Amino acid sequence: MKMQLAKWREEFAGEIAVYANNKKIGDNLRDGFPFPYTEKDALEYIRGCTEKEEKGQFCRAIILDGLPAGSIGIFAGTNIYKKSAELGYWLGEP
Repeated sequence: MKMQLAKWREEFAGEIAVYANNKKIGDNLRDGFPFPYTEKDALEYIRGCTEKEEKGQFCRAIILDGLPAGSIGIFAGTNIYKKSAELGYWLGEP
């Protein structure tokens, strides 16, 4: 199995929607992660990641054997949390 990280691209939306449409994933993430998860949700997520990149955040697709299968990001805190960051990720089930 080959794993790599890649910048998010809108062409990943269909594959990510399949993996993300899993209640077990949403149950282990923040409340904002929708279920059911649609391709529209995936496009909104990808666009949000792209916007965060422009603001210095780190957000990447997890690619397994050439296909997007999850997401990982580092999100810097602001205001009173400016000296901290959050690392988050999810990986789809086969």
